[in-house]
Amino acid sequence: MPEIKLKSSSLILLVIVITVLVLVLNSAFRFLSFQKYDELDEAASLIKSNYVDEIEKERLIRDGITGMTSDLDPYSDYLDKKELAGLLEESKGEFQGVGMEIAVKEGYPTVISPIEDGPAYKAGIKTGDKIVKIGDQSAKNLSADQAQQRLRGPKGSKVRLAVVREGISDTLEFNLKRDVIEIRSVSFAGEIEDGIGYVRLTRFSENAPPELKEALRKLKEKNIKGLILDLRGNPGGLLQEAVGVAELFLKKGELVVEIRGRRDSDTRKFYTSAKPVFENLPMIVLVDYGSASASEILAGAIQDRDRGLILGDTTYGKGAVQTLFELRGDKGLKLTTAKYYLPSGRLIQKERRIKETSDTITSAGEQSRQGWIPLQQQTEKKIYLTSKGRKVYGGGGIVPDIIIPDPVFPPLVQKIFQEGYFFDFAVRYSAVHPNISENFQADEKVLGDFKEFLKSKDLEYTTASESELEKLRKTISQEQYLSSKSESGSRVKEALDRLESILEQEKKAEYEKDKSLLKWQIEEAIRTKEFGSAERYKVWAKYQKQITRAVEILKNKEEYERLLSK
Repeated sequence: MPEIKLKSSSLILLVIVITVLVLVLNSAFRFLSFQKYDELDEAASLIKSNYVDEIEKERLIRDGITGMTSDLDPYSDYLDKKELAGLLEESKGEFQGVGMEIAVKEGYPTVISPIEDGPAYKAGIKTGDKIVKIGDQSAKNLSADQAQQRLRGPKGSKVRLAVVREGISDTLEFNLKRDVIEIRSVSFAGEIEDGIGYVRLTRFSENAPPELKEALRKLKEKNIKGLILDLRGNPGGLLQEAVGVAELFLKKGELVVEIRGRRDSDTRKFYTSAKPVFENLPMIVLVDYGSASASEILAGAIQDRDRGLILGDTTYGKGAVQTLFELRGDKGLKLTTAKYYLPSGRLIQKERRIKETSDTITSAGEQSRQGWIPLQQQTEKKIYLTSKGRKVYGGGGIVPDIIIPDPVFPPLVQKIFQEGYFFDFAVRYSAVHPNISENFQADEKVLGDFKEFLKSKDLEYTTASESELEKLRKTISQEQYLSSKSESGSRVKEALDRLESILEQEKKAEYEKDKSLLKWQIEEAIRTKEFGSAERYKVWAKYQKQITRAVEILKNKEEYERLLSK
């Protein structure tokens, strides 16, 4: 018996020793861990105390955390108190600013999508515009949230932007007046052709599913034969709402999207849980490079399930899930914790290098617009299959079944947008013509009035060819050809003068060449001014190739079925 008691005592002593040892080691580990965390605070304190110029410690810590997140991906970010408040304000459905979604690309804030009817949209800012200056300050190396904070401000206040646009050599400048930006989900729903319904979904906010459901219910009462769901320029929103919208079209119990992260808690599958409003109605989803995140989930799920056709341009390729972590002092850390995968298994996220360069080819959509290489060659490396065995492509956004890129607006139209002259002309024209009908069309007479209006504005702009000619003149001048009185110098000068004259004539002819685009924008501006924003979409149905082609397909059942079975 004594021997047994001795063993029990030894066991108890051993347990005590191990427990103490674990506590000591745990304390040591925590001490070493905090030492590591304290390095940032210690470095900030040393810099604050010893650096030649006075500097705030809080700024140093902020810059340190920003440096950590900048090497992760374009969407992870540190949010200071104002930036966090701005993000929470936007989630409520309303904020004051210029109205645009932004992501960082090649070191600069880049427009994912201008919000319809916002100041940026009305001024003609486009998806893909790279913001190089905000006010008098460079925008280089600003995070998306820092850029947004600078763009926001009280209604009526102004902000000046300088942007670089693909295909335009000159930097474009915009003077924008901030306004209240209301984030609506369904901006229009109606019948644009006999039997063809059209719904414009601009964002996946909390109200998106009920708003869209009500819009679809009204269209169903009209016994429509086909539906166009327009997601162009839709930057996304809430994941759960994307699933809620998908439920209106997909069968109950179907997989919509899967998120996969490092932790089990960050991995989850999302299924439809309700009976759809339209289960078999032929539908076409319109997308473009401004369609991102939740828009890509919806379009991709519809494509993977062979529920409808996707038409337009390759989408943005934002398939990363962000989680907001609160930090002390009302600050936050927005961190990518998972990625989106569609039912076919393909990844939405466009694979980007951490440090992108200006010559990085990042998406099929960008490549197809530039005409670099055929779409099939771009995407054949990553082929997936839909429910019916159709080939779809992964590794960078949603590649449409039918590719029709967005129109490229020439310099003349872009300049008119920048100056706000379409809107100004609409105001003037409406004042002179008080009885404008809802069927108003921009005919030759209206176009002539618009030309006269522009003459009064002394509209000046530079074409891409004129910019290249000016560069050529400078290069030749540096090589002293133009200053030379030799025969060769004279011939060079004559050749350049002839080229300048030709370009000037071409520039004058742009009014005729761009007539269709000018009529479109004039008609849209006047009808919207007179009868509200819903008129915009009726004009789109007349002029936009994506919509007119979608209507053609939906009206031809055989073609629709053939395209859906390819």
